[in-house]
Amino acid sequence: MCLHTDPFRLQLPIARKLRTMNYRYALDLCFCAQLIPKVTVQGHEHAGYTVNTAYGSLTCSLTALQYIEARALLAANGDALPLLAAILYFPGSYNSERAHALAAAFASLPHALLAAIALNFQALNTYLFTRTEFVLLTQFVEKPARPITTDAADALYDLSADGLGDATAVEQINVITYLRILRKKTIEAVRTLHGMDYDAAKISTETGLPIGTIKEIV
Repeated sequence: MCLHTDPFRLQLPIARKLRTMNYRYALDLCFCAQLIPKVTVQGHEHAGYTVNTAYGSLTCSLTALQYIEARALLAANGDALPLLAAILYFPGSYNSERAHALAAAFASLPHALLAAIALNFQALNTYLFTRTEFVLLTQFVEKPARPITTDAADALYDLSADGLGDATAVEQINVITYLRILRKKTIEAVRTLHGMDYDAAKISTETGLPIGTIKEIV
């Protein structure tokens, strides 16, 4: 409460001490809402992605590739904000190359608006992996960096090898569907290894999941 409330509005005993200190608001970047549904870029209106949690069901209009590319830019510096916005507000069927070209136009938006778009998406990303069943996908233990590694985009194209369509088709899979598939594949992999009489420790070594999580799955 103290982190998110001005001390002059608190009725707690500690508030008197807090009022003498330099107070800074802490942003609550974990929510499932689209607070900037539209932006106007050089006279053209662009509608952003939509999210909805009505009736206890989560939906999001982002495609898998759109989400993966946007998420990768969250760790980038401020120079990448126009590209992030162009990805999240891309009109029609998503295309990486065209989104990159559109970023030049989005660079004309005020920096504060671009930063707000990034914070809104960051809050959604945090919500997906802390308040939903997709928290399982964050349980993997990070391994030491290697010269050649795979990333989230590679996992997306693996779905094509699984028979879910060609590369273009899997790029357009809805992000919620994509995350559900990854979650299902993770659970199936653990249960398959368990069926092969692997113990929890060995399954943990093979999958990178903590032993506690593995025990919950099997």
